[in-house]
Amino acid sequence: MKTTLHVSVVNGLNNDGIGDIVRFVSENVERVHGVIFQPIMFCGRDENVAPDERYMRRYPLSQIAYDLQSQTSIGWEPMRDWFPVSSYGAFAHLCDVLDPGAELGSLFNDIHPNHGVFSPVLMNAHTAEMIPVGSFFNFEQFIRDIVRITDSGRAAAITKSLLSLSVIRNFDPEKAPSGFGLRQVRDLLEDCFYRVAGNSEHWSQRAYSYNGPWKLVMVSAMIFQDLYNYDLSTISDSTTPVATQEGEINFCAYNGGRWRNVVEHLHQTASLASWHRTHPRHQIYANGKHVDLGHGSATSAQLVQIESNV
Repeated sequence: MKTTLHVSVVNGLNNDGIGDIVRFVSENVERVHGVIFQPIMFCGRDENVAPDERYMRRYPLSQIAYDLQSQTSIGWEPMRDWFPVSSYGAFAHLCDVLDPGAELGSLFNDIHPNHGVFSPVLMNAHTAEMIPVGSFFNFEQFIRDIVRITDSGRAAAITKSLLSLSVIRNFDPEKAPSGFGLRQVRDLLEDCFYRVAGNSEHWSQRAYSYNGPWKLVMVSAMIFQDLYNYDLSTISDSTTPVATQEGEINFCAYNGGRWRNVVEHLHQTASLASWHRTHPRHQIYANGKHVDLGHGSATSAQLVQIESNV
């Protein structure tokens, strides 16, 4: 079973190690599906952090691209190799055009461009070599081509032909890795479709179906807003809802916008401290054995009186 690494990043604390994490992915690409870097948000107990501390610890998405450029030696270019996560929706639209009779449509991630970015990277399962796809393939133009092809509403056969022409147009074999040609590009594209196809059966089997040495890994970054960078346009495009007693609430609005406090206050029955004064604590087990933590006491705690000789 493949996994996706999810890494919280704090500026000045661990942002100097994100390059090592990407190298770890390349060394274990047969078991790692991708990596998501998430800069911390200042809410909850961190909401009242001092302005100077908040400014020092804030980690913008753009900084991830530049830090990975400096911490790796694979020729990563921030302005060439990084794209909004929402642009991946072009592949979902393509799946729907190629299979209009599917019972379930494809998966779209319409997250706001300021909220999430990704960079497609090729990683060799045998040598751990890495190379950004943008270094030999014009990914930005390819996305534009897909949009124009799918918007034309042609039949599936014509759509595939136009897609093949776009691949030839945007692929530079002289800059591609040794032994990586148009056939490998096509195989990787087919390998990508299961990530967005809503009618894809046996997802786990499809994830392991591509046997070539070069694996496509999405290095992604996503932020969640707090009160200090709150933006309504990104809130409205959020794809991370929280299910509450009051209905679904956007994750950033729930935590950063303090709606959590409102919902919890409306449905609060007792505080944890007051509950433990009248009820026993939940049973705790460690190493297969019950840990006796005692029972809550109904009497209030007594302060220790210290006599002074002064």
